[in-house]
Amino acid sequence: MPERPLYIVEVDDQCDPRLVGHSGSSYASPPQPEVQALALVRMLLGSSTRPLAVAEAPFRTPIAGGQRVIRLHRAAADGQLQI
Repeated sequence: MPERPLYIVEVDDQCDPRLVGHSGSSYASPPQPEVQALALVRMLLGSSTRPLAVAEAPFRTPIAGGQRVIRLHRAAADGQLQI
């Protein structure tokens, strides 16, 4: 049985410090199956019913004072990021 790929969800909130007082923040999720990774992306986009596909990444959405960029990275079998 072939091994299913795992994905790391990387989130980068890019903000204008003049508007919100900071330049943003970043987050990287633990490796997770595609279905769970895409569910997290939908939640971060604020669109729980929107159908998504890994091939559509990166995803972008406006946030207060800037934008959110969400990338999906395939993780190696040991859970490490593959670049």
